[in-house]
Amino acid sequence: MALDEQKVQAIVDQVLARLKAEGRLGGTPQAAPAVVRHDTGKFGIFETIDQAIAAARTAFEQFVAMGLEMREKAVEAMRRACLSRLEELSRMAVSETG
Repeated sequence: MALDEQKVQAIVDQVLARLKAEGRLGGTPQAAPAVVRHDTGKFGIFETIDQAIAAARTAFEQFVAMGLEMREKAVEAMRRACLSRLEELSRMAVSETG
């Protein structure tokens, strides 16, 4: 099924309207903060493991609440993004792990 920009926008609008009607639209989406170096000298966006765990739990709960159809679309989008950068990701993995 070919989707043009108008169809994609219509789908996005429908999903947003449904999420808003269900009270699951929590304001304006924000990008994750950039990776920073904390006083500990380690990289990451959380200062403690407890903060990272809490954020992961919240993200998981939000992901599950999306419903199966939306999760399938999210996973498919991630799959396409990874496949489109397969060579770069492969080089990074080899560089990191040897």
